[in-house]
Amino acid sequence: MYLNSERKAPATLQSKAGMVRTVNRLLLRGHVIGEFVDEEIFPGYTFSWSPESLGMIVFRSPGAGRLTIMNAEGETQTIEDGKDISLPAWSESGNAIAYLEPAGRKKFALKVITVL
Repeated sequence: MYLNSERKAPATLQSKAGMVRTVNRLLLRGHVIGEFVDEEIFPGYTFSWSPESLGMIVFRSPGAGRLTIMNAEGETQTIEDGKDISLPAWSESGNAIAYLEPAGRKKFALKVITVL
């Protein structure tokens, strides 16, 4: 069973240059799962649902962009090893999560962690 998510109406920001920007923020049980400036929310970029049997989500936490896993009860675990992660994805079996992490200028490292 998947968690219920709530999508807030887009907020608008005005930059110092006077440009208006739209911020779409996806919240799940009070946690920011994704924040998209001038973009629509789409799964895969900053978050990914686990296989349905697990009922969990993995997402990029705000700030340092660490990998965070949330279970169906809303409990979270942040993985301290990575930062500025993107494209988190669960394995088909649900026992691993792969993601990209910056590894220098215009380079990324593919990382995989085991989920118990």
